[in-house]
Amino acid sequence: MCSIMSESWNMTRNKKKTIIKTLAAVIAIVLGVMLAHTIHFTLLRKASYNRMEDFLHNKTNEDVLFVGNSTIMDGVIPAELWNAHGITSYILCAEYNDMDREPMMLRMALDYCKPKLVVLNVDNYWGKSEPENTLIGYHEFVDAFPLSETKIRTVCELYPDNAARAELLVPLYIYHDRWKELGNNDFRKRNQSRLFKGFELTLEVQQIEPAAPVAPENGNLLESAYGIESIKKIVSICRDRGIDVMLVTVPYEANEEEMALTAGVHKLADALEVPYINFFDRMDLFDTAADFKDINHVNLYGAEKVTEALGEYLAEHYDLPDHRSEEAYASWHEDYEDYRAYREEALSDKEEE
Repeated sequence: MCSIMSESWNMTRNKKKTIIKTLAAVIAIVLGVMLAHTIHFTLLRKASYNRMEDFLHNKTNEDVLFVGNSTIMDGVIPAELWNAHGITSYILCAEYNDMDREPMMLRMALDYCKPKLVVLNVDNYWGKSEPENTLIGYHEFVDAFPLSETKIRTVCELYPDNAARAELLVPLYIYHDRWKELGNNDFRKRNQSRLFKGFELTLEVQQIEPAAPVAPENGNLLESAYGIESIKKIVSICRDRGIDVMLVTVPYEANEEEMALTAGVHKLADALEVPYINFFDRMDLFDTAADFKDINHVNLYGAEKVTEALGEYLAEHYDLPDHRSEEAYASWHEDYEDYRAYREEALSDKEEE
């Protein structure tokens, strides 16, 4: 009898040991995953998260999606578009962004929202950037996106090189040695993407001397340019989903040839039956001594003028709802107030320099 009781007690004790070991293993795995996630987030450069987090997590970015490169990133202010018209918007871009990657970027973005209108920046449909620059720029777009089938397919289509694929799909692969670069921002969960919605506020000023604008009828559409196919792809992607498309060129210091090439887009827009706003046709809006940060981008003052003109056009030509009185969009009012506070502080700091 004692032998049976002893055996039963041993079995119970062994079961308890097994349960305790299992729980300890589960806790160790959970803590390990949490630690790995914290290290992963800390070591990652935050450019993509600072730009894209609000897009990925805010379900009210449904009206207008701006697609392009750094000229559109510096050229449109979603907060001001909201304040003037109640239109929600986001800027989907990467620096040094060649147009052949934009249809794939849009495809990824449409997994997270369905805008009513895509505004495509076409100011450099003929130009190509250095591959190392486009890779850096693409990181600033794609790193914040969770790993998904669409992300994997997009990265693999863009980059045949396995090393580039590895660092885009597992960005810690290239950021593991960032310890010496870490600062306070690397440990903060919140960022300012909700204020800017993809916009980049810049206050630098450089006078530019663009060539004389070219009338649409005298434009030169470079039909052999690689970007033409990208524009057509984006129009097709959007039409398949019931999304309107508009083309735009934000001004910069264009030479005579570039003026003719951007004017030529009117011919493509007519063929595709989409609107095109070429801001070189409206250079009277801009002060070339005050509204540009460098030869390629407008600054804050230029962006405010671009945004005002675009907002008026969108309000007049598209049936976009005014969400300003809707309770579901209350956070946009808060974000606008925070943006204006940031803007005023930045201007004050600039004056004190």
